Amino acid sequence: MKLKLSFAFATSVIVALAVNAMATVMPVSADFDGDSKTDPAVYVPENGLLQVMLSNYGYAVGSVNMLPGCIMIPGDYDGDNKIDPAQYNSESGMWNIPMSKNGYVPICGYVPQGAIPVPGNYDGDGKTDPATFEVNSRTWTVYLSGGEYEAIPFQFPQGVSGDVLPCPGDYDGDGVTDPAVYIPDTGNWMIMMSGNGYAVHTESYIGPGGIPVVGDYDGDGKVDPSQYYPKQWGKKVAGKWNMVFSSFGYGEDGVYYDIFSPGGVPIVGDYDGNGMDDRTYVNQSSWEVTLTYAYNPTMVQYHVFKFPTIP
Repeated sequence: MKLKLSFAFATSVIVALAVNAMATVMPVSADFDGDSKTDPAVYVPENGLLQVMLSNYGYAVGSVNMLPGCIMIPGDYDGDNKIDPAQYNSESGMWNIPMSKNGYVPICGYVPQGAIPVPGNYDGDGKTDPATFEVNSRTWTVYLSGGEYEAIPFQFPQGVSGDVLPCPGDYDGDGVTDPAVYIPDTGNWMIMMSGNGYAVHTESYIGPGGIPVVGDYDGDGKVDPSQYYPKQWGKKVAGKWNMVFSSFGYGEDGVYYDIFSPGGVPIVGDYDGNGMDDRTYVNQSSWEVTLTYAYNPTMVQYHVFKFPTIP
């Protein structure tokens, strides 16, 4: 079985950048029990608690004590088709990766401080590669597992004003993660597609504002540019989730949106195991996870999971 890698790990970080504060409860997107379904999970940076509702076990809640003050970046770092609950500390630059192949004994490594983690399968070898995006320099650095973790930099154009938010994903469907950024002020997406020699492709799909929440919402093997609006932007109301489907040629016929209650944290994952990513919303006050299944408006289903809160 080949694990489907979700590109939602950067979403919590991007939300924190958008609201200028670290989320008190950060959603985590990964298939922890290996049943091809994303499991609802939340991480508490203050105390390091990771809570997971395992879909293969009736969504029973399991708790794991991880390092506090980090960002969860789960992935298959050792290529054994099992998710490794990795973490990144932006202040120290430390990657803490408990690999399942080694009995979850943590392996630590260090990269430059202050960057945003953007791991992915950048060399197509089936292993998650550590990677970071440095906002000020616009530098995307990948540490390839197939190249003894040598640093490979990708440079996005300079001179772009305002926020530049990373949104990695497989945009061309070749099985390799592509570096990409979204600029909220202009609405432009800048994508370096591996299948096109990593030339920078710039496109505006939905318009300005919001934060990127990429996922394969139509199940065609390509991630779809999507934006979530945590606060009102022009005529776009707070809580709006816009998607543009690659299977529709990114045209107007492929535009769809949901409205969630504002103030929460969005996350993406395939929670029903049908090969299409679902929109998910985490309420930080109530610790409720709301899942939205299916992209067809006539087939939308909602499910709410409630995590036990921590005193």
